[in-house]
Amino acid sequence: MSSRPRPSPQTDRVIAVVEMLAGAPGGLSQSEISRRLGTTAATCYPTLAALERAGWLRRHPTRRTYALGPGLIAAGQAATAGTDALAAGRGRMADLHRRLGLSVVALVPAAEYATVAHLVVDPRGRPVATLRVGDTIPFHPPLGITFMAWQPDAVVEGWLDRGGVTDPADRGEYRELLHVIRARGYSVELSASLDERVRRQVGAAAAANLRGQLPGLLRDLAAGLASPSDFVAGALDPDQDYRVDSLSAPVFDAHGAVALVVSLRGFAAAVTGAETTHLATALTAAAITITADVSGRPPDLGDL
Repeated sequence: MSSRPRPSPQTDRVIAVVEMLAGAPGGLSQSEISRRLGTTAATCYPTLAALERAGWLRRHPTRRTYALGPGLIAAGQAATAGTDALAAGRGRMADLHRRLGLSVVALVPAAEYATVAHLVVDPRGRPVATLRVGDTIPFHPPLGITFMAWQPDAVVEGWLDRGGVTDPADRGEYRELLHVIRARGYSVELSASLDERVRRQVGAAAAANLRGQLPGLLRDLAAGLASPSDFVAGALDPDQDYRVDSLSAPVFDAHGAVALVVSLRGFAAAVTGAETTHLATALTAAAITITADVSGRPPDLGDL
């Protein structure tokens, strides 16, 4: 007998409504919510009414639109308070933004995905509108490579297996990249080879607040890469130009586990390897400081 949980359309509908309204500060009408859910207004109404009674939604008295309600405030505060590294790192991330002129993203990792927990967006750089606080990014190779660089072999093997990486040469290339990332303390994710069609789909889903589609679209994007080095740079040539999508570095907790991944994003133009190293040095310095602020430590590399 399968231990897989049975689907619950009602539960899925609640999650979809909350995520949808989180990206619609002005609120949405019942007809617009039902349209985006692909259901009828009559089917949607009991869910909206129950959420309104619980205080999770509030209904505007004249516009008749729904928005997130005060009943979610305590839950959000509790979730944020439970992430010490995030609380300690907000000021450091704001300082990175001011000094470097780049957007800063903080990701809280779980076993098979990471959640966007904080954004400091620079309007002068390339937009990062496809990301919003609360979005989940699946750990599907090469996505999640920064986190995986500090995981034991068994976790890395499971990551590669989930991504369908069966070719021994590709698995070996991933291993080499993980070693490089761990040795220098950060990863360099590239944008040159990302499939533009999937990029547009990700952007369209974000614009329409169909956040539930994003993990699947990101998995499609990752699966379409020809090789790991299409997405992640290994050794950097100081004089070569790179189309960098993001630079990412880990923050560790007191047990040596990755508590947070901090990324620089929004690169408006190509940067040289030397410039990339300069920016990454500032990023890793901030990550090391946040680690110290929460009495964290890197893991013993002998255990990896």
